[in-house]
Amino acid sequence: MEFHEAATLQGHAHYVSSVAFSPDERLLASASVDGMIKLWDVETRLELATLLGRNESVNTIVFSPNGRLLASAGSDCVIQLWDMTTRSELSSLQGHEGDILTIAFSPDGQLLASAGVDRVIKLWNLWNRNVLASLPEPDGSIFSVSFSLSRRLLASASSDGMVRLWDLETRRKLPFLQGHDGPVWAATFSPKGQLLASSGWDGTIRLWDIVNRTELATLRGHLSDVLSVCFSPDGSLLASGGGVRDNSIKLWDVKTHNEIDTLLGHNDFVNCVSFSASGQKLASASGDGTVILWETD
Repeated sequence: MEFHEAATLQGHAHYVSSVAFSPDERLLASASVDGMIKLWDVETRLELATLLGRNESVNTIVFSPNGRLLASAGSDCVIQLWDMTTRSELSSLQGHEGDILTIAFSPDGQLLASAGVDRVIKLWNLWNRNVLASLPEPDGSIFSVSFSLSRRLLASASSDGMVRLWDLETRRKLPFLQGHDGPVWAATFSPKGQLLASSGWDGTIRLWDIVNRTELATLRGHLSDVLSVCFSPDGSLLASGGGVRDNSIKLWDVKTHNEIDTLLGHNDFVNCVSFSASGQKLASASGDGTVILWETD
């Protein structure tokens, strides 16, 4: 499978921090430190709407599994929930005491996890908008959280170089995954939940066997740190975004651990990579202020 650049989406006034496809692939959402969230029509590549945050940097966005909600969070320490039918703010969640760097919906859409510089993961019950649990990680800022398919496990990546796993039924911290040399920027479960990919400051991507808690492979190829990783929906591919001086997106074969392609188009670091639900499209967000939409041949 080969990807080519289909379109470059411009409109943000500063670097783009996050990007996400709606589950039906009709919309692409992008967020920026300019405080704006933009909604794009994937087919026409036109900007449909701009959702204004709270005049602060928007660090992360994610669609709910049913596509009805978009969650965003940033430097104002508040999570905003947006109604995608009316494209208006539905409600907000407050409780963090520092910049929120990462949010994730559980696969069933009932929970939202959030974390950031205050070193606490918060689990939110989306039915009543209350905090269900607070999971402290006192050793570093948290850059990424991810639910397993079963919703039993939650993974987090932090500045202390560790990937941590939480058992959400018992709320207990499991033995951490150690291997990165420096901060870990991203951690994400594979679609079936048997693997975890992490990436970090050391320029590596690591694949972990979640059942045995062992490292399966270390993927090297980026010229600097690796800011983001994302599995394709079928779990066969892994996309990664490189930092300053690299500015590339790499595609990896998850089974063989081989690099299969390098996508060049951005002029600055790649903050976020995201596959569409079909796996036929890939979006990337960059420090150059653009979003690039990639499609298969």
